[in-house]
Parts: sequence; C-alpha cells; structure tokens
Amino acid sequence: MNIQSSEPNKRIIKWGVWLLRKKLGEQANAKAIHDDMMNCGNLGIQYLAKLNMETAEFVKCDHQKIIQLELVELFLWFIYKDTAWRDQFFYILDEILKDADEIRALIKPYVKPPEKWHVNVWMDSKDVTAKQIKDGTIQEGTVSFAESVHVKTIQQQRLSQIATRSVKK
Repeated sequence: MNIQSSEPNKRIIKWGVWLLRKKLGEQANAKAIHDDMMNCGNLGIQYLAKLNMETAEFVKCDHQKIIQLELVELFLWFIYKDTAWRDQFFYILDEILKDADEIRALIKPYVKPPEKWHVNVWMDSKDVTAKQIKDGTIQEGTVSFAESVHVKTIQQQRLSQIATRSVKK
C-alpha cells in the first residue's frame, strides 16, 4: 500500500474509533480508558499501557502522539475488558516472550532510536524549513531540502527525473 492510498484508510479508522466510542458510551471515552489502563488489576496490561505512555513521550508530533496513545490504549482496553480476546492475546504474548532473543534478532534492522523515527525526523525537518525561511535562505511557501524528502509530490518529481535519466543511459 502506498501513502496516498492510506489516507482514506486513516480517516476510516478515525471515524470507526469515533463510532465505536459513541456506541460503547462514556466507559469508552479516551479519558475513561486511560484511567482504566493506569489502574487496572491486570499488571501485564498495566505494564504495557505504561510502556505505551513512555514511548509516546519520544514522539515530537502531538497529533501522532495522541493517535498512538489512544489506539494502543483502546486495543489494550479491549484485551482487558473482553474475555473473547484476552486468552488469545496472552497466549500470543507468551509465545513471543518464549522466543524473545530470536525475535529481537529478526527485528533488529527495524528498531531505531526515537531521534531517527520517521515522525521525529519529519518534525525536525519542519524546524529546518522555519529557520531557513526566517534566515531568508528559502522563500515563504517553500520547504527546505530536509523537509522535501517528506513531501510526496517533490519525491515523485525527483524519482521521475532519476528514472528518465536512467532510461536515457
């Protein structure tokens, strides 16, 4: 799936979460779920919820941080509250933990420190753009080279130029 086609899916998820919360009532609002996660009697779920909160603190984009916090907490809340999912979740988690060293080796190429997470690199690049506009290095309404790698249309244009040059050779 490419990024462009994922945008409508993100909206569907957002509306789906909204509808789900509306259907479930007050007990499923973000604050109530957060309180449940911080005070739940299942220490494993509580640990995962706290780890989610700690990890979200590294996210520089507030919008992304909120999405992460709410979606993960909603998932954990279902596991905690709904016995239809609980047994399978803990079985899978236990199986993962049995092979923790092997799985760590498999995911090693994908694990990055927070400063290298895409969302944080993108937010830093927006700061570069703001600084360059202020300094007069680039004009208002444009983006820095650093930010340009996060702009789909600019990347498509660059890739098209590279492809054209490759074909000519």
